[in-house]
Amino acid sequence: MGSQRSIDPLNDPTLQQLFRVFSYFADLCPSGTLSPAQAYFILSELQRACDRPTTSQQFYFDSDCINFRELLTFIETLFLANGELELAVQRLYERLIAQIIRKDFILYRKRGGTCSLIKKHQGWKAAWITVAPGVINLWPVHKPNCRKEFTLDKAATAIAGPKENGRHILYVSSSKEKYTFAHFDEIARNALAKDIKLAISYRTKFELNDHDHRIANRGFGVKRKDREASWRLALEAENGRLLQVIEEGKRSLRDEEIVRALATRLLKEEREKNERLVEIVEQLGQQMRLSCQPECTTVTVNLQRNAEEGRDSVQVIEREIPGSVDDSESPLPSLFESEAEQTPYDEADEPSAVERARRERELYLISSTQSI
Repeated sequence: MGSQRSIDPLNDPTLQQLFRVFSYFADLCPSGTLSPAQAYFILSELQRACDRPTTSQQFYFDSDCINFRELLTFIETLFLANGELELAVQRLYERLIAQIIRKDFILYRKRGGTCSLIKKHQGWKAAWITVAPGVINLWPVHKPNCRKEFTLDKAATAIAGPKENGRHILYVSSSKEKYTFAHFDEIARNALAKDIKLAISYRTKFELNDHDHRIANRGFGVKRKDREASWRLALEAENGRLLQVIEEGKRSLRDEEIVRALATRLLKEEREKNERLVEIVEQLGQQMRLSCQPECTTVTVNLQRNAEEGRDSVQVIEREIPGSVDDSESPLPSLFESEAEQTPYDEADEPSAVERARRERELYLISSTQSI
């Protein structure tokens, strides 16, 4: 391992077992690396395998993805002796890969009734015990080729008993069998009871795998080397969100400007069309007035000309009448006087040129008739 291990890493069984443990968790990650919580779990289990305290141990990681080389760097700082590391890796490998929860030498004896009814002639027997999910295997020392299997079902229990003759008792029972285990070390007896309870709770390898991964993802005792890293990540995420909001606002403003420009252009086009239509209407009105004006002018000129001719004729007739007709016999002055007296002059009732011409023609005819 680094400068401390001189053999080839590819042929080192300790590194191979450690890589199997690394792959046990890394295979579930798409990046093929460990999370800080999983790396902390492996390091703490290695220390626990060497009976080191892990409650106050804290690890600081630089990143969220830890590869095998980085894990080896942390392990080298924790274990300076190769022998201690080999023992810890072997125990962790058996626990996670082989799923052997515990193995140890104990004293045992089988009991038939309750805990208090133990036959005196039954003595303690030494055996090698292995605890696996849902089963306890016993290899008696006096019969090394004989293996006894103690199945742990739902009704199985593990209860710590009193101390008898320097032995710490542990009562383990199931629905079919009952055993009494003993150990000279109370701490070892308590650890055995804890592991047997774990085997009772998770009676299959699949259930134990789920339990190990769930415990490994808790992340207890994990801290970042840079405390500001989490704040930096949060600020970067918030900055990205704000930039996205700003971009959306800019797009909305651009869309509004485009709509406003289109509306302005349409309004300008409508105004120009309206102005052109007004000009066309004015031109048409002017053309209509010009087309009607010559006829009116011709009629007025003709009427004025007829009126002037009639006035000249009346004057000629009036000049000829005084020499031939007496003034007293002429009814014309009296007629005009009576009309003047009956009809007062009013400027508002002044007849038009056409009316005057008509009246003058009538007077001309009357005068002509009287003269004849």
